[in-house]
Amino acid sequence: MRKLVSLFTLFSLLLTPIAMASQGGDDADSTDDSTEVEVEVEDQDATTTDDSSDSEDEEDSGSEVKVETRERVKANSAGATEIRTRIEEAVQARQEEMKSVFEERRVQFEEAVQARREAFEGDREEAKQELERIRSEFKQKLEDGREEAKQKMEQAREEFKNRIQEFSQERQDKMNSIFTRLDEVNAKVVANLSESLEKLAAILENVNDKIDTLEADGIDVSDLVTASTQAQASIDAAQTALAEQAAKTYDIDIENEEDAKEAAKVSRDELRADLDAVARFIKSAREDVRTVASDLADYTDTDDDADSIDT
Repeated sequence: MRKLVSLFTLFSLLLTPIAMASQGGDDADSTDDSTEVEVEVEDQDATTTDDSSDSEDEEDSGSEVKVETRERVKANSAGATEIRTRIEEAVQARQEEMKSVFEERRVQFEEAVQARREAFEGDREEAKQELERIRSEFKQKLEDGREEAKQKMEQAREEFKNRIQEFSQERQDKMNSIFTRLDEVNAKVVANLSESLEKLAAILENVNDKIDTLEADGIDVSDLVTASTQAQASIDAAQTALAEQAAKTYDIDIENEEDAKEAAKVSRDELRADLDAVARFIKSAREDVRTVASDLADYTDTDDDADSIDT
């Protein structure tokens, strides 16, 4: 289970510095609020000492300040809770949307693979060439997506710097770091998932060669062909999802310094939801390749292909 766990937790680990950075800035704001309250109270105490005859009025003033401060804190807390709720709802909606996309693509690619198999039936060599063409096309799309993301990122970074130029320098540094980190995480996870997918494709090709050998020997392998078709469809769907993810960039929609933490969290959660969706495609491909490899073992009395799949 080690390899699969590492793939699905990689982006969670990579996102940790983003959460810590945005949290750090918010803690600083909390400290400032606390200091402001203390200063107000100290000023009130000083005035009381200087003019004891007005002590009752000053005490009333101090109480008003405390009440006002508490109300302001409550309002800020309520606002933050409302923002968090909207974020969670948006992420959940995005996850549900991606689940639907996942199922639709599974069906579409399975139909495409079946049509491709029928078109090249009896000509394994030509079928291999077609599959190689599709893989080359995927690699090109992946590379094009990375280049597109790089160009969009460079432009977006300058625009983002301009939007936050009125923020404190400390906040600017943190937000610029988070902005860059989001795309670094995306690129890193896409690269790892792409490598995993290439290995699955190679295993499936080896399995298909063995299925062809069995079929040439007159053995009924219709169940293996069906399982192989589903596995290839899952790989094709995962390749498309990866190419699309490689081209994505993540902006931080922020208008004022006070909303920095929540704005960063929105972008971070959006990235997490997208990577979760892509990982779902990879997981499905892995399970389907393992299934056909395990089924093949019933015919060959060896489980080498299934064992070669990282779990």
